[in-house]
Amino acid sequence: MGRVLVVDDDEVIRQLIALNLRLEGFEVHTAADGQDCLERVREVAPDVITLDVMMPRLDGWVTAERLKGDADTREV
Repeated sequence: MGRVLVVDDDEVIRQLIALNLRLEGFEVHTAADGQDCLERVREVAPDVITLDVMMPRLDGWVTAERLKGDADTREV
């Protein structure tokens, strides 16, 4: 199907979302926070990114702005 990057600082929630997406046939990768997401996004090349809003280091809003501001990731 597609490749998804799941970003959440709560490991239980992150793994629950990942499990459900895998059961639906998606290839799933995870990141623990926004900074981790920005570091992994190029190696993973996801079709979709799910972002938690409240995370340490870099929250979901700032992460989304940075992804949109980058020519390589603005279409994700």
